[in-house]
Amino acid sequence: MKEIWERFEAWIDRYANLLLDDLNGGAEEEHFEPIEKAIRSELPQAFKEFYRIHDGQYSESEEGLIDTHILLPLEQMLSIWAQLRHQFDEGAFDDLESEPQEGIRMEWWNPYWLPLTTDKAGSFIFMDFAPSRQGNLGQIIYMPRDSAERILLAPSFEAWINRYVRHLEEGHYRYSERMGGIIQKQRLNGVSDDSQHSFWHDSENDDLEGFEVLKEE
Repeated sequence: MKEIWERFEAWIDRYANLLLDDLNGGAEEEHFEPIEKAIRSELPQAFKEFYRIHDGQYSESEEGLIDTHILLPLEQMLSIWAQLRHQFDEGAFDDLESEPQEGIRMEWWNPYWLPLTTDKAGSFIFMDFAPSRQGNLGQIIYMPRDSAERILLAPSFEAWINRYVRHLEEGHYRYSERMGGIIQKQRLNGVSDDSQHSFWHDSENDDLEGFEVLKEE
């Protein structure tokens, strides 16, 4: 994970250096324990190694490191999880439809889904500790706002963050203050949020143009 962060920070420093100031210091071992207790699961080693270097972004950050999503610090992960858990226990999600991809349980939200990122508008990326039989423990899933879709992004945290950093280096993202941080070039070119998740897979994206610095108006 050290090498991943070195590459991630090198890209940020070159193309979005103001965001370097948004990074928290590293998490301590005791910071993971409340989360593991809440979700009754052991966090993956790769996740812990990643967060020991930087504990996400400042909680008040307005610009996202992960395609306009804020990379949540551990404390905020737990806070959002607790809010969702309260709503879950109150039955707020009982009548809501879910359209999960294979490997994800057919639920609107599950108490074993840990929020990793948010766009602060209702979309989240979760680490899933309660997959279906076809899924993988600790897989990464996307919950778009105002949608029943539950989309499988990667089989593990390590696979997901490795792919994201590689896509940065391959030139598929820009920094845009106007759009709220680091964002896919195809979204800047008019592709809707509805197709956002498709880019997070290793799919049909090798033919995208290289990186160009976005000129703000």
